[in-house]
Amino acid sequence: MKFSTAIALWVLLPGLSGIHSLKTKCADEPCENGAACADSQSDNTYYCFCPAEFTGRNCETRIEEMNNPCDPNPCPDSQTCFRSSGTNSNAYICY
Repeated sequence: MKFSTAIALWVLLPGLSGIHSLKTKCADEPCENGAACADSQSDNTYYCFCPAEFTGRNCETRIEEMNNPCDPNPCPDSQTCFRSSGTNSNAYICY
């Protein structure tokens, strides 16, 4: 008969009651889209450092999706809206 053993790492910390896990919040890899995760020691949470084009708690939202000047469609007479590819992310052209 084979037995498998799972080993959990637990530690008793002086001054604290009970058993506390050494697993960090970043161990579950909550940050998305290549973001870096950092555990916060002060408030038992984590922070994601998002790449420039993403935002949100876990870097789940692409910034260009948030600032789409064509949503909702601002063009008259059912024209199609196209985002202009200039430095102004709020520029659009109607066709």
